[in-house]
Order: sequence, then C-alpha cells, then structure tokens
Amino acid sequence: AAHAVRFKLSWKRLGIIVAHLGVILLLVGEFVTGFAAREGHMTIDEGGSSNYVEDIRSSELAIIDPSDPADDLVVVVPQRVLARTGAPISHGLLPFQIRVDEWMPNSQILGPAQAPAAVKAKADAGAGTSLAAVPAAPATGVDDQGTDVASAYITLFRGNDRLGSYLVSVYLDEPQPVEVGGKVYGLQLRFKRTYKPYTLELIDFKHDKFVGTETARNFSSRLRLVDPARRVD
Repeated sequence: AAHAVRFKLSWKRLGIIVAHLGVILLLVGEFVTGFAAREGHMTIDEGGSSNYVEDIRSSELAIIDPSDPADDLVVVVPQRVLARTGAPISHGLLPFQIRVDEWMPNSQILGPAQAPAAVKAKADAGAGTSLAAVPAAPATGVDDQGTDVASAYITLFRGNDRLGSYLVSVYLDEPQPVEVGGKVYGLQLRFKRTYKPYTLELIDFKHDKFVGTETARNFSSRLRLVDPARRVD
C-alpha cells in the first residue's frame, strides 16, 4: 500500500527495489514449485535394487499378469479414475471389469476383532475377509501420519459373472491373487510409480556414530548404477 501511494522511482531506492523483487521472486518460485514440481521416493533395501520412484501423494491400482517369465504385464488404474465410485472400469488388457464400491483417500486398517460386522461384509474375497478399512481424516503434515494412505472396496466382474469383492489398500504390501480363466493375476493398490531406464542397487549402507555416543556422525551409501541403454555400469 505504501508503494502504491508514496513510492517514487529513483536511483537512491535501488536497494529497496532489488530487495522487494527478491522477495517476490521467492514467493513466485514457491507457487510454481507447489503446482508443477514432481517428487518421488526410491526405497531400496540393503542388497536390493530398484528401478522406479513412488509418489506418496497419489495412488494407483495395479493388475499384474506374471505369466511371462521374462516380464510382468502390468495395467494400472490411476487415482483420479478410482475416485469415481460406481462407474465400471474396463480395458482391452484387463481380464475383468472393475467397479469401485468405496474409495477412501485416507484410511485405517482394522483387524478381525476391531471391525464391525457391517464393515466386514463389504468384502468376500482376498484380504478383506480378515481385515477391514475405515475412512480417516486427511493427513495434515504436522501430525504423526505424514501422508494419506488410500484404501478401497472393489468388485470384479467378468461379463455377467461376479468374481468377488476385495479390499485393496496401500497398507497391504503384497499383491492379492485373483484367478481368472485359469491364470492367476495380482491385485494391488500402491503409491503411484514412475519407472526409470536405469537400476540402482544398494550395495552397503553405513550409519556412523560419534565414539561412545548414540549421536549420528555420518550416513553413507555405496550404490551401483546400471543403465543398459547408455552402457553405464
């Protein structure tokens, strides 16, 4: 307001102008980063490797066909489609149709003794026969839960045949088996993955401490990067 009413352009005010432009540039940069930046996590166990990063702010439903010994065929349904409950989801590569009965952007998993009977009845196949999911308030970023963990109840159909209702959740680490037409497929709700043309292997991880204390002094990792397309190893 003071600039609009009282400001007069002069060389004596150059320092003030530069300082204010710097602050404005920082604010604009934060907005651009917030809307356009893409972040990902690559989790690698020691001795293991990975070729994808995960976006913990978005989920996807993966249907995995492991019948080919060389490569898995994976079809993924993005979160924006899963959020449209009730609409059938189909694709030429999918062996069945999917209907999302309930979508929970954030959720909690309940054990057999915790879940009410009405919640248990939502699934009649897979992990949902012993576990249940209930909606939870969105994560705020300042509480104990730093990110939303999605869950959903879905029903699978093949033509007019109902294959069962399943609970899928990011909490569940392993794909659930679904047998269709003599083949077993994997069904998994997971964080959105972006695959890379290279592979990172974690050879060794070290957590050094100051002598005689539990205070961290240094973290270090020995990695192997393999990119066949560029002949890098």
